[in-house]
Amino acid sequence: MFEALDRLITGLKTMRDVAQRMHDAELQSALADVTLDSAQLKADMATLREENATLREEVQKLRRVADLRSKVELRNGMYYLTERISGYAEGPFCTRCFDSDGKLITLMGPGWQPGIKYGPGTFRTDDGSGYTCPECVRLRR
Repeated sequence: MFEALDRLITGLKTMRDVAQRMHDAELQSALADVTLDSAQLKADMATLREENATLREEVQKLRRVADLRSKVELRNGMYYLTERISGYAEGPFCTRCFDSDGKLITLMGPGWQPGIKYGPGTFRTDDGSGYTCPECVRLRR
């Protein structure tokens, strides 16, 4: 599509040159306006292409998160996988990280709490075991 616009702009410039040799000011002006409009159209198309790429990337991210959502369940206030996903443990995963960012961050524990007592990113199971999200801990520092 950009190639067609480039050819159009080149053709318009050629026509403008011919109009200059014919000393037709009105035709020169009209061709200059059309050439500028074509150049603006090309710039607008480039912007739309970038926007389209960004939107496609966002759609892919949302599809990935939706696919992940269908494969996790909440148990003891933490997420666990309901089916195997390559590269991920069964869980537990941080609810804050998954719900806010769509990221499956494996919780550390039980008992791994680098000087942190409860609060965001810390989880306690019914048996009293403590789990900590390393990403939430990193964000709090």
